[in-house]
Amino acid sequence: MIKSRVGLFHMKKRTLISLFSLLVCIGSCAAENPDLYAIADAAKTNNPARLKAVEELRAAEADASAERAQRLLSGNLSANVTRNDAINDDKINPVNTVGGEVSASTLAPAGAKISLGAKYSLSRQKDMTDTMINSDTATLNAGVSVPVFLNGRVVDFRLDQAARASTIDIPLETARTAAVADERNAVDSALRLALDLATADRNLSLAVRRVDLAEKDAAVARVKYQLGTVSFSDLDKIEKALDEAKLSAFEARRLRDKRMRDLCTTTGFSADSLDPGIFIVPVSAIETASLADCVTSPEIVQAIRASRSAEMALVLAGAENAPILSFAANCALPGPETKKKKDYSDGEWSASATMTVPLPSGLSSARKKAADARLSSARQNENAVRANYSDTMNSALDAFTSAVAREQLQEQLLTQTSARSKEVLSALESETATTLDAERAQLSVDEAKAALEDDRSARFKAELDIYQICGLDPLELLKVRE
Repeated sequence: MIKSRVGLFHMKKRTLISLFSLLVCIGSCAAENPDLYAIADAAKTNNPARLKAVEELRAAEADASAERAQRLLSGNLSANVTRNDAINDDKINPVNTVGGEVSASTLAPAGAKISLGAKYSLSRQKDMTDTMINSDTATLNAGVSVPVFLNGRVVDFRLDQAARASTIDIPLETARTAAVADERNAVDSALRLALDLATADRNLSLAVRRVDLAEKDAAVARVKYQLGTVSFSDLDKIEKALDEAKLSAFEARRLRDKRMRDLCTTTGFSADSLDPGIFIVPVSAIETASLADCVTSPEIVQAIRASRSAEMALVLAGAENAPILSFAANCALPGPETKKKKDYSDGEWSASATMTVPLPSGLSSARKKAADARLSSARQNENAVRANYSDTMNSALDAFTSAVAREQLQEQLLTQTSARSKEVLSALESETATTLDAERAQLSVDEAKAALEDDRSARFKAELDIYQICGLDPLELLKVRE
């Protein structure tokens, strides 16, 4: 009794260990065989075009930060030391001067530039009695300059916005859009490659089975030929069918290997870790009604951005050779060393207004005409892109509807083929059909299943086309919809 209980305990223990080992094996297989989600994530990590776009986005963000900083404040700090030797009556009387200067500028609305500066200098020189004389001066200056009489206005307050858009906003938006688009394209390409690999793998499996059946047919035909019940012509046709089946299997294997290499290159996975049999797309379809009025097409967004860039360029072209109105003020004050003297000056100041008018060379007019033509071209292109988007979207929706119809028809064909296969199996049990007939019937069922998976892949690719036109994330298609 005790021995039986001990044996039962050991048997339960072995059962638990086996179940645990099975779970671990299943988990390891799932980890080693990536699904479509893992394929998409690997493509985002390894795709060279996507990585290039990410680095270009980083560069664009750095350029935008530098441009913002430069527009906010730019300037320099300098220091100088000089020595001047004056020769009087063969006696050298040197003048030593040290000083420093700081200047800064910032951009203001209407294309105005505000500049501020300060300068300090200290000079030391001996007089005729060899007494050291120190003299210092502090100078402050400020100025503002603004382009006037441009673009049909006295002052164009759009200049600052145009400059920011042309040098910061539009390039940064373009880089961000390109990075997102390249990521979507990487995922889209990887999913298509995975589905193509799954199709090639199914075709190879079916081709190998067709070869096996063709070999059995050929073997039976050879026996019948020896018995005289089959002519040489019929045997020759059967053997040629076998050769064609072998050739088809060879081509299917070659195509499957190529698809495998392409997917491995795109994702970084090894061929041993990929199982094309698990690359199954969701059965449910997208809702076309929610996408019919989609206005987020990347092409339309890019065309709108190009028109905006052309508008800003036209505004800036008007200021390229415009008159400049400048105001400046300068103030010179005595320093601490100068104030020690008895007869020092309290300082001086000055102010000025300057109007700079360029010579009428025709440069400004030519630049504005060129910018205006580019703006007209950009707007025409925007209209063309909008019209083309409508046609492209309608074509994609029609292709999707057709793909759904083919998928539904293939489901019906699979049902019919399965029913005929059951009839053959029943005939096999009643010995009115051969085992070879049953194998052919099962092959027909598997071919119908493969055709259904191919049609589902075609429907999924039609969905990818629609998502690509609308600029949507293709990973959303992998989520099973109720």
